[in-house]
Amino acid sequence: APYLPPVPFRGKPNESSYLTYVAQKVADLHQMPVEKLAEITTLNSKKIFEI
Repeated sequence: APYLPPVPFRGKPNESSYLTYVAQKVADLHQMPVEKLAEITTLNSKKIFEI
């Protein structure tokens, strides 16, 4: 959401460089390493785009 950046950047415009903060939070919520989350999301993207 362009209007809701991660906690350390609240009050500023959101930008794609903050994705690492979002990924880390999602990994923490799922109790997995961020590397595993990256692997899963990469595989999901490849399935969606058939690559």
